[in-house]
Amino acid sequence: MSLPHSSGRRMRRLGERGQFIPMTYMLLFTSVFFLVAVINMYMVAQAKLQAQNIADAVALAVAALEAKSINVVMDRDEWMNHMYPDSQINKNNKNQFPGISDAAKHPFANSSDNPDLQQYAQLVNTINMAQTMFQAAYNRFLGATDGTTGQNYGPGGLSAILHEITALNDANVRVMVFNTDDGESKAAQHQQDLINNGKANFPITGSDNIEPQGMASVPFVNEEVHIQNQNETLTEALYGKGKVPPGTQPVGWMRPDWSGSKDHSTLKVTTGAGQNSAQIGAGAIVIKHIQLMSPFFRDVYLTAESKAYVVKDSGLSVQPGTLRASATGGTTGDPPPHFFPTYYVKLGARS
Repeated sequence: MSLPHSSGRRMRRLGERGQFIPMTYMLLFTSVFFLVAVINMYMVAQAKLQAQNIADAVALAVAALEAKSINVVMDRDEWMNHMYPDSQINKNNKNQFPGISDAAKHPFANSSDNPDLQQYAQLVNTINMAQTMFQAAYNRFLGATDGTTGQNYGPGGLSAILHEITALNDANVRVMVFNTDDGESKAAQHQQDLINNGKANFPITGSDNIEPQGMASVPFVNEEVHIQNQNETLTEALYGKGKVPPGTQPVGWMRPDWSGSKDHSTLKVTTGAGQNSAQIGAGAIVIKHIQLMSPFFRDVYLTAESKAYVVKDSGLSVQPGTLRASATGGTTGDPPPHFFPTYYVKLGARS
């Protein structure tokens, strides 16, 4: 027995309505899934950009402090070229103290005790001591100490330097700072350890999210000055020939050691010219923790790394073309007519 035509149509409509409900749920579920995926992708992209910006800012700030320490020392070198007003300088006057750049050729009075030379050596040594004090103060801020920490040095010093980077107030951000190749290796290993045990390390309580890793002092060379007409150095003039205490820093002028040859205190950075070479600089590795809108993988750890370096040619600390091997190891050079304490920093190229 066949159903009436109108009854068949009603049955088909009921079947169509029954199919519409699950299709609607599937469409809503798919829409929500894609919406959550888009939000998660946006959160990851934004956090990755923030982590890279933090790494860039930290690397530049620390490298800028290194450049400032170099400029302060170079500025004191240039002080020693201006013992008198320029209008009163007479390089042939034995009674005048010479600028440090001209000291080697200055005609110091030839006498048995040579008091003028001793006085000059004492003056230069006093300025050298001030340079060393400035250098030590900057190194403490960098965290390049014997391991002692405090409010104004070590991690506390770096926190003071970096306090204007407001993104570091995020409890889900950790930063490893380094300025040597060894420090970079330590920072990379520490980064992996933190991620492997992520939930125990995030969020951070307190203000200990800045961690120095293998920070070294900015490398300097103390250059000896040989007084030609006296056949002795300023150090010998100060202490007496054969009486210089072992380990005494030479009396003369100071310059940055771009090679870091004495204590491996440089960092390999890819410069704008595309060369990966040893530089005076700093780097930062950043970990940023975010929680995604997902029941399957909520905790994500994003990393970024950046390096910055002091541009060697942006100032002048040694006469070009005079660097040569030193008898005591490392290099030595001649002072320029004038020192230019104008060093600045740049970001290294992405590796």
